[in-house]
Amino acid sequence: MAQQSIKQWTPLILISSLGLFLELAVIRWLSAEVRLFSYFKNLPLLAAFLGLAIGFALVNKGQDYKKYFAFLLFIFAVLVLAVGRISSRRALAYPSSGEENLWFIAPLSYWMALFIFLGTVVVFFLLTMLLFIPLGQATGEEMARHKPVPAYIVNIASSLMGIWVFTIFSFWQSPPVVWFGLGITGIGFYYYWRKTLAKRDLALFAIA
Repeated sequence: MAQQSIKQWTPLILISSLGLFLELAVIRWLSAEVRLFSYFKNLPLLAAFLGLAIGFALVNKGQDYKKYFAFLLFIFAVLVLAVGRISSRRALAYPSSGEENLWFIAPLSYWMALFIFLGTVVVFFLLTMLLFIPLGQATGEEMARHKPVPAYIVNIASSLMGIWVFTIFSFWQSPPVVWFGLGITGIGFYYYWRKTLAKRDLALFAIA
């Protein structure tokens, strides 16, 4: 009986802990690779929470968004690396008036700096939000399989566990490939548990 009960709660524990673990991994990696977000770390945090909330709202709405997670993660990884490599050798473009000395004013016109600044913020905010919608939907579906109060308690405890695990890996100074390797493995295991893991997902996870 106890083993059966643990087995019933395992998917919720897994997806809840992975949601917060990957949220911290995404925030830290994005701010490290794309220099603009090292000054605006709250933006990917807000985007991740917004994505999780939208995912919760889409539970039992007839559309399954979990199948898009692998593709979104692949696109996210490619864009972060590409923009990070391009922007790392350039001055940080920030729209401001001529007399302001906030960080470094790039030798670009005001409107070009504004376009680059807002474009980078909007693209990565939306992409981060979309990335967490499948995780939010999966978490909401798992919580709906149980009574509300116990499900909420397990969700909170598992989320804290995900934060603690990421904190330990940060203390060990592990590289991002370890964070995402662990996160992708956990997500893959969850998809396998729910019999929704496709060969396409495996390929995209491996490339990412």
